[in-house]
Amino acid sequence: MATRATISILLADDSATTIYSHWDGYPEGVGATLLESYNTEAQVQELIANGDVSSLDHTIEDSEFYHRDRGEVLSTVCAQNYELDEIDSMQEYNYLWADDEWLVAVNGVWYKLAYHLEAQVGEVYSYLDHKETVAEEEMA
Repeated sequence: MATRATISILLADDSATTIYSHWDGYPEGVGATLLESYNTEAQVQELIANGDVSSLDHTIEDSEFYHRDRGEVLSTVCAQNYELDEIDSMQEYNYLWADDEWLVAVNGVWYKLAYHLEAQVGEVYSYLDHKETVAEEEMA
């Protein structure tokens, strides 16, 4: 199952140019790849210029883009411009390059991506899943 995401770059007029990312959109997937491999304005612009991405990898060459690699019509998979308040809840995870750093919106709230990953949010979810499992076992 896909975890969808958007990847955007903030423009001078406070709008954003945005592409869609289909696979592994969670912070430990696409988020970590963005932090590790797309951490300059030029790299982010090149990524966005390629349009919607099926699978993001650590290089443009190794990533799979809908137009370049699948031959889909560019006008249907090219980057689109949106107002900033439109992108915070477009997909499950929404990434924004702004002021030389990555942000991520989860449930409509923006976080610094590096801090979000450092907080190990997944451990919280695992703990909640564990509590639910224990409660179910106790009821049985």
